[in-house]
Amino acid sequence: MIAPLREALARRQGMQALAGKLNAGFPAAPPVPERLIKSDSKGMVAIGRWHDKPVIIKQFAAEDAPARIARMEADHRRLSALFPYKGLDFAAMLAAAPAQGIVLLPPLPGIRLDEAMIMRSPAERLELVTKAGQWLARSLGGARDRGSFSPNHWRRMLKDQLGRARLPAEDSRLLDTCLARLAAMAPALRGGKIPRGPIHRDFSPQNIHWDSANGNLGVFDLDYRTEQAIALALVRIASELTQRLWPHAPEMPLDQGLCRDLRTALLGVPGLEHDGFDSYYVTFLTGVRLGALLIEKQNNARISAARACVTNWLETAPCP
Repeated sequence: MIAPLREALARRQGMQALAGKLNAGFPAAPPVPERLIKSDSKGMVAIGRWHDKPVIIKQFAAEDAPARIARMEADHRRLSALFPYKGLDFAAMLAAAPAQGIVLLPPLPGIRLDEAMIMRSPAERLELVTKAGQWLARSLGGARDRGSFSPNHWRRMLKDQLGRARLPAEDSRLLDTCLARLAAMAPALRGGKIPRGPIHRDFSPQNIHWDSANGNLGVFDLDYRTEQAIALALVRIASELTQRLWPHAPEMPLDQGLCRDLRTALLGVPGLEHDGFDSYYVTFLTGVRLGALLIEKQNNARISAARACVTNWLETAPCP
């Protein structure tokens, strides 16, 4: 009984603290928080109302919150010149109180992409993931260029994650083999010119909403952009969707650790192509991402899917 009471008290105190910041940041018409969704060391997220309309309230706890919000505002202005576009949109920032680390966002209609995919036919899944790829390509705003690739950075990152993790012997051996394969691939890729662009780390299935009523697809909770490899965004969405779908459709063919059809659909979107030698960057970063997911999913129902994807990647990923 004590733990639930403490949790309830902490949530109540969190809501009171958030209300105080909202009053200070929006003195003329403060938003009213109604339900706390998340609270941790990074900040808080709540559902509320503002001007009698539903709103998502985000409060960043970091000391650099004002600078972060300024970067976020700048990129939302950039995206507002690109969307809405042919049934694609994003949740543009409504208002901000930088001194309090607060931003207000509109909710998006529909359901999360990963949930929508489970309930659709294989053909409908390809249509949905293609729309997500089209959103990503549109968000680049024609700014696709190339940058130098450092495979050792990604290998070290995965190796550090493995060193901090407590894994079963089976998974440790699997990841050691994965790291060895990445090391074999690295020399040919080091210093190569990888396609890159303005990428959002929040571009993930959990933040992509599909509205079945009109077929529109929108992206929610976008922070600021960073110049990154486009393959990172492709691998993130393809790996998470593959592992979410695998328990529901274990017969789906895998290739290079991903659902073959989803991978092909994403790489077939104009602006996201990685043809010829560029395909090896996708393969390499897929191995890194799948290794990280195997570590992250240890206490998750999707651990079997994570193991199956790493195993398939080891069996089918070509070396440059």
